Amino acid sequence: SLELCYNAVGFYLEEHPDLVNDLLITILKRVDPNRIVSEVGRKNQENISVIRPYLEAVQEGNHKKVNEALNKLYIEEEDFTALRNSLETHDQVDQQALAEELDA
Repeated sequence: SLELCYNAVGFYLEEHPDLVNDLLITILKRVDPNRIVSEVGRKNQENISVIRPYLEAVQEGNHKKVNEALNKLYIEEEDFTALRNSLETHDQVDQQALAEELDA
């Protein structure tokens, strides 16, 4: 079932964070990327950076939570080239929240 997939992601984050991206790529077509971001961020916001390769792999689907999670990572890392590319190619973002974050 799908719930098992989401539970497995949580388990891998806790027990085998070095393998979580392999798991996510394996179940890529079965799970909702927005829910993955919510589930991972709910446990620990720092886990978002752990799943960055997965997020970049699914960003082409233009999922709002994926875009926002990646944009936040790019801002934290001061990778403004990646941020610009993300914003130019993926329009599903909360522009107001992004502007406030950039002003902070």
